[in-house]
Amino acid sequence: MQADLSPERLAELVADTLEEAAFVFAEASHPPPSFHGEVLEARLQYSGPDRGVLGLRASQDFATGLAANLLGIERTDPEIDKRSADALGEIVNMLAGAVVLELFGPAAQTSIGVPSVREVAATAPTGGCLAHLTTEDGDRLDVYLGSASGSSP
Repeated sequence: MQADLSPERLAELVADTLEEAAFVFAEASHPPPSFHGEVLEARLQYSGPDRGVLGLRASQDFATGLAANLLGIERTDPEIDKRSADALGEIVNMLAGAVVLELFGPAAQTSIGVPSVREVAATAPTGGCLAHLTTEDGDRLDVYLGSASGSSP
């Protein structure tokens, strides 16, 4: 059976995942700051006793810093832009593990899809469980859970 996941708990899961995996510190923010520059969205489907979509929206600049932290390379590395989308997808993949555990418990059989990353408009998704976070560097992150049958909320 699926548990409810509040925006506050979703924000905690995101903050914990970012801190443990990439040494990035973030907390829930209301209202969130504006996005600056290009915005990327990483999303994937998950299933267990129920199905859904997990998505994370962040600026290209945040994704670049995330890639540098995850890979232990400098932001000035010539390959960093190619790796930033992959880094955002990897964080969503890690976060999905925490989300399905929270939603379905440790005994449930679950499946996590492959993340996809694309450029999107600099607006917040609507509908579903949504959390806004701000990093210590002032970057905005929007995280959502939505229905697997529809597109991003």
